[in-house]
Amino acid sequence: MAIRALSNAIFNVVSVLVISMLFFMIFGILGVNYFKGEFSYCVLDHTTWQEVREDGSGRIFFKWDCINYGGEWETRKQNFDNIVEAMMTLF
Repeated sequence: MAIRALSNAIFNVVSVLVISMLFFMIFGILGVNYFKGEFSYCVLDHTTWQEVREDGSGRIFFKWDCINYGGEWETRKQNFDNIVEAMMTLF
């Protein structure tokens, strides 16, 4: 009885899984379009933020500024740089 109920529910479970993956893909594509490269940041070990920026904001927004000051440009684990990472981030 229980086995028959489970076998009858497999089609419905697969349908919900396909629809969920479709939504993840749609929102992942939107996320890649809007946020690609936005979740990267600069890591500086030898200097403080205020010493780097002339305007006193204390933040580096561009990769080449970070590299010029001797920092490393890193990307967070959760990002929207490609569709696979975007879908994993949304999950």
